[in-house]
Amino acid sequence: MYYAQLSFPLPETATSGTRMLGFRLDAFSAIQSSVTVANVALVFAEVREQFALSFTGASLNGLLLLQLAGPSGFNYRVESSTNLVSWSTVAILVNTNGLVRFVDSVSTNAPARFYRAVVP
Repeated sequence: MYYAQLSFPLPETATSGTRMLGFRLDAFSAIQSSVTVANVALVFAEVREQFALSFTGASLNGLLLLQLAGPSGFNYRVESSTNLVSWSTVAILVNTNGLVRFVDSVSTNAPARFYRAVVP
């Protein structure tokens, strides 16, 4: 027997609605095969309130200090870019009380550095 646990992430543009789980089992030999799908759970939590990422100043060592204010109970991904085209994740923030502060320890001497927060 072969057991596998598979995860299928939702696309970043997922919205509430009905989803379909499909699969195909091809016969690999004359032996009868079967598939059992159990414990399927799909949870989609939508952030309905606005959230904001703001610059609050420089930390003691001169690095950027950012603050995210928004609904608690969600994880937020902070991304940065130097050209507004290519974005890189710099942190995943766990918001437990509505306010999270973050020091960008990899900020560089780039002429410009932009930030955004998204809900993964």
